[in-house]
Amino acid sequence: MAYLHGQGVEQDFAEACYWFEQSKDAMAMVQIAQIHDKEGNEELAMEYYRRAVSAPEDRFGGFRASACINLALKLCAEDPEEADRYLRQAADFGVPEPSHPFANQNTYMKT
Repeated sequence: MAYLHGQGVEQDFAEACYWFEQSKDAMAMVQIAQIHDKEGNEELAMEYYRRAVSAPEDRFGGFRASACINLALKLCAEDPEEADRYLRQAADFGVPEPSHPFANQNTYMKT
């Protein structure tokens, strides 16, 4: 997160992506997707949201569902059926319980 936000180091999205990529956790994949969104690289953003959906872990909870919702929003105009599938998958994933440490915090990249 230090490279993402420039905390104690110079902000460096490429370095942040490198370290997030090492994790393979859904949260890390969503962070990479958001970096690509911010930089206007729609294709890579979609790829990483999809990776988040199928990530082997979602240790912080809710990031797979978040990725599904982001994909649905991006797809709703061009492919409403696929967008609907992602929304249903998000509902299946659910949301973290309020007692979860990240349930009430915005851990996403600040713009």
